[in-house]
Amino acid sequence: VRQEAAWWLRQDGPSSLPVLQEAFVHGSPETRASVAWALSGLGAAGVPLLARAVGDPELPVRLEALGAARRLGAPDGRPLALALRRAVESEEQEESVEAALALCEIAPDDAALAFPVLLAEANKSRLTGRWEALKALLRCGADEAVLAGLGEGVTKELPRARREVELELQRSQRQPKPLDREPGPRPQRPEAVVPAETPRLLHSERAGERISAALDLGRGAGDASLLAALLHDPERDVRWAAAMALGTAQGNAEGPLLEALADPDSRVRAAAARSLGQHRSASEVIAPLL
Repeated sequence: VRQEAAWWLRQDGPSSLPVLQEAFVHGSPETRASVAWALSGLGAAGVPLLARAVGDPELPVRLEALGAARRLGAPDGRPLALALRRAVESEEQEESVEAALALCEIAPDDAALAFPVLLAEANKSRLTGRWEALKALLRCGADEAVLAGLGEGVTKELPRARREVELELQRSQRQPKPLDREPGPRPQRPEAVVPAETPRLLHSERAGERISAALDLGRGAGDASLLAALLHDPERDVRWAAAMALGTAQGNAEGPLLEALADPDSRVRAAAARSLGQHRSASEVIAPLL
C-alpha cells in the first residue's frame, strides 16, 4: 500500500513535495524508502530531499534513494554527485555498487571513481550484476586501459554490451523524460456503457460473476453506489475488483474507498489507494498511507 501511495504522489509531480518532505521527516524507515522511490519523478525539485535519503542511517532507505538517483539521471541529479561519491566508498557492497551505477548516470566526469567498484562487479559470476556493471562502464566512457581489467569471460561479452548500450542511448534520445513540470489534466472518464445484466450479476452466488460484473461497471463508468456494497463481500477478490472499479465510477466513490483503506487484505487496500488517486489529488488523500 505504501508503494501504491508513493506511485500516486510521484504522478502528482513537484506539487507533492511538501507531503513527501513531511512523510520523510516523521516517517518510519519503510515510509522513508517509499518517499525516496517517489522522488525520482519530481525532477530537480526532489534532489535536496533525495540527497538526505542517500545519507539515511538505514540501508534499505539508502538503496532505494540510490536507485531513484539513477533513474533521475543527468542533468537534474548532478547536485547528488558529492553524496554519491561518498556512497561509492561504503563498506556495504550492495550500496557501493548502486552508488557506482548512479554516479555513472548522473556525473560521468566523476565516473572514474566508480570504475574499480564496477570492474569488481563485472568480474563476478552473478549474471545480472555483471551485465549491469559492464554496461555502466561503457556508458561512462571507460577506455581500453580500464576495460583491460575485465576477465576473459567478461571480455567476450563486450560487443553485445556495446550494441545494447547504443540502442538504449538511441531510445532515450527519442523519448525525453517529462520531468520538472506540473502534471497535465487527468484523462476524461469514459461514458457509461454497462451491459444490462451487470447489476443482476453483482448479486450472483458465484464469486467469478460478481468480479466480472464489478469490472464491467468500472470499464463503463457505472454507478459507485452499486459497487460500494461489494467492498463488504466475503471474497477478497470481489472486494479487490470493486475497489479497482470505483476508480472510474460515477457518483460518490471517495467515501467507500476511504473505508476500504482499512480492509484486512493488502491487495484491496492497494487497489483502494490507486482508485482514490483517480478521483482526487494524491497529496490530499493518499499521503497518510505512507
